[in-house]
Amino acid sequence: MWALVKRGWRFLLEVHSVYGLVVDVVGVLGVSGGLTFFAHYLGEHSGALLATIFVVTAGVLFVGSLAVMGQRAPQLPRRKPLLQFVKTAIEQLGINKESLELLTLAQALRQAGSDGAINFFGHALSNGLGTLTREFVARNQLFVEIPREFFNDGRIDVLEFTRGDDNLNTTIYPLSGSKIFINIQVNPEQARIWLKREAKDIMRAIPKHN
Repeated sequence: MWALVKRGWRFLLEVHSVYGLVVDVVGVLGVSGGLTFFAHYLGEHSGALLATIFVVTAGVLFVGSLAVMGQRAPQLPRRKPLLQFVKTAIEQLGINKESLELLTLAQALRQAGSDGAINFFGHALSNGLGTLTREFVARNQLFVEIPREFFNDGRIDVLEFTRGDDNLNTTIYPLSGSKIFINIQVNPEQARIWLKREAKDIMRAIPKHN
């Protein structure tokens, strides 16, 4: 962008030089009336005119470059599979995948869902899976946001944290009631911020499992 501005400035200087020559020629030829007055008037104010044109041009280029950068900025996905995030959390928090710390992580995530720190999504099943398969549900149902209040009683199935092979098997279920959510997803930006700012403190506040 700066190179374009410098080129534009050189171009305007060249225009200014040519314009000065035109003014001189008009004066020599003695073109009378309004044209001579107009030429001399612009000649006296050419510096200000040049500066104005430059500022306006630079402003247009700057705004245009911001628009282009905005269009090229990568768009974060709206949802990310829970198991992908759990894998990142295990690595960054230094959790032993074979330990009971996974129960603490699941409880911390439940707290994040209840607080609204992370938005969770899944396929809702009012009466559980029944005779349906998870694949059938995923093919035919949309993702919906899991209400914060569902986490008051809802639990995240921690067994899938140890397997970690297929996000379709992730489940949030209530201790009482039949409604469940499967194929759990999280908001990636909220999850990233939570992991960086809150996760360790929340996990320290939860008593360890013996």
